[in-house]
Amino acid sequence: FLRPFFALAFFIQCRIGIECHGYSLVTLSTSDSDYGLWLVAGIMSMLVIRQRLLKKESRRLWHDRVNLKMPIFGPVFSGVETARFARTLSILTSSTVPLVDAMVISSGVLGNSFIRQKMLAASDRVREGGALWTALENSRLFPPMMLHIIASGERSGELPMPRTGYSRIR
Repeated sequence: FLRPFFALAFFIQCRIGIECHGYSLVTLSTSDSDYGLWLVAGIMSMLVIRQRLLKKESRRLWHDRVNLKMPIFGPVFSGVETARFARTLSILTSSTVPLVDAMVISSGVLGNSFIRQKMLAASDRVREGGALWTALENSRLFPPMMLHIIASGERSGELPMPRTGYSRIR
């Protein structure tokens, strides 16, 4: 009974230049037609199926790798994850946690399983005696600027400060 009045109010609001909320417009547009509820039910069922498919680790790994290759969002996802890793690693090493243990813990914070797998491989290289910056360089996820900051930090012995600065810049 009241839906036509709300639809008219939103239409007038959008026409005179007041901000229109997308969720309200989508709800109104799908409720006008017969297929609106079917559309919402279809989207919800696709989301449930997606979540169930991603429970398997191999599928999640593939999904996360594909997300990193997306044209616009891939570099953003990678940047967020590397900054999260750098900040967590910086906090842990400044709290006197050994570097290899800090890398393993920092890998656990990451949401992308593909990047987490790469960081665990990098921690194995550091455990075997390799330098941190070369282990991170081999992962091919970190930008050159961050690798140079970490390399200079390793040479000077002041490792936590450069990573904290990078994660704030990133």
